[in-house]
Amino acid sequence: MNHKRFFQATFVLMMVLATALGCPGYAMDESDRKFVEYCLHNFQALGTAEPLIKKVSAILEKDPGATRARFLLGLLLEKSGYESLALEQYQRCVEEYPQSYDFHYQLLLVSIKTRETELMQAELAELKKLAAGDGLKLLQLGLTMENAGFSKFADDLYEEAARARTRAFGVGYALARIRFDQGRFDDAIKCLNWDLVKEPGSVKANMLKGEILLKLGLSREATICYMRAFSKDPCTDDAAHRVSRELVKSGNYEAALGPALTDFLCKGSDKEKLEESKKFARLILNKVPDKIIEESVQAVARAAPTDGHRQFFYLAVGSLFDDANRKGMAMDCYEKALSIRLNPPDDMMLARGYYRLGLDYELWKRKPEEALILYNKSLETLPGAKEVEMARKRLAERLVNKDSDFSWRLKNSILGAMRSKD
Repeated sequence: MNHKRFFQATFVLMMVLATALGCPGYAMDESDRKFVEYCLHNFQALGTAEPLIKKVSAILEKDPGATRARFLLGLLLEKSGYESLALEQYQRCVEEYPQSYDFHYQLLLVSIKTRETELMQAELAELKKLAAGDGLKLLQLGLTMENAGFSKFADDLYEEAARARTRAFGVGYALARIRFDQGRFDDAIKCLNWDLVKEPGSVKANMLKGEILLKLGLSREATICYMRAFSKDPCTDDAAHRVSRELVKSGNYEAALGPALTDFLCKGSDKEKLEESKKFARLILNKVPDKIIEESVQAVARAAPTDGHRQFFYLAVGSLFDDANRKGMAMDCYEKALSIRLNPPDDMMLARGYYRLGLDYELWKRKPEEALILYNKSLETLPGAKEVEMARKRLAERLVNKDSDFSWRLKNSILGAMRSKD
């Protein structure tokens, strides 16, 4: 431990000892009470804990019976890494208010952190009594124990939550995950149906049910579950990709294209995963008529949550069409992306759009002057892009020498003849 940390630890210990000794006869005044309540209600937004520990300790010196202040002190100590000192504060809170669920729950959490196994089990037993019949609290306890690695305790709590007079939404999914891991698929589906009765569109419940049905060889029923999840939220639990994959397996390529394109929006922040989504979508394109492709693109674009998402989508689909050698469709998507006006504009997306459209004008349309204008617009929007600078320099040089460049004239002639046949 370095000197600074040692000083901080000593200071905190002295403050906590002072609160234990206290000075009786002083009640917490109104300003202190408001301060404590403010801190408790805005705890996640509080800054450095040490100055607050000092202030709360001073409040407790005046009024050792201010249990809410003591609870706040425990939270601050825990936040600063003094779990053992926090545990002592929570224990005193529980002694003063043995029926407080919140005090017992916080003591459970810190006992898990400090590996106080006996205390953890005692607090869990007490909390189960306090939460008897309350499905939501029992579910919360189960999730807490599962996240801490105590799956046996979690299993028991989920079972009890399922039997509670007020069964909470989510308990079926929580218990089903455990039954799924145990290979008890029929029991898992039964648990999921508890949640699906309350919320038929639940994404997580439908996705897990679909996965179980696949294990049971019921691919059609699994696809229906995936489609329900996709309709509610296509990006949660990879719903868009899963439903498109199952539709492709069944040979329904036209229905699969929409979810496959929607997956671009879900994977937008992850370049590697976005490329995987494009690769999968390319497999579908050749199986679907152009009219259905165009309708699917427009449907997904309309469903995009914001203009920013819509602009990104058109650029991503334009790139897909370029890779699939559907240049006309690609250019149409780039033009649609560039027509969207964001406030403030996304310079990176605009620059990319101008550049990709410029490439198609240069290499496919064989219109170098228009391409050069677009390269210039890209660099005006986002200066310094080496890829674009190289393309502009190359094209500018060729424009200067195009009359004497035989290969340039030959390519233009051949491509012009090919497009006239189309």
